[in-house]
Amino acid sequence: MAIQPATSPTDLQFFLDTQANEIRSMLKRTIEDIASIGERLLQVKSKFKRDADFENWVQESLGISDKSADNFMNTALFMKTHQNFSHLDPSAIYELAAPNTPEALIKAA
Repeated sequence: MAIQPATSPTDLQFFLDTQANEIRSMLKRTIEDIASIGERLLQVKSKFKRDADFENWVQESLGISDKSADNFMNTALFMKTHQNFSHLDPSAIYELAAPNTPEALIKAA
């Protein structure tokens, strides 16, 4: 399946390859690294017109599922406003960072 990027710069493939290599090297499970991976994924995702193309890129280039990518991106967005949760286990952060988590649950944590 061909990737349909949002933009067509001549160096798009180089950008994607570079991001894939850097993201793979960062796949350590610390909250800071997870948030950094999420930030990079958000940057990459912005280059695609269709979510399906981004999901294919994630699976093919990084070898991770789109659910894992969502967890990373949600964590990045969550940690921008909730830095006091950085001591928690990544799985707890994933749950708190999920878009459907009630604010009351976040405050109780």
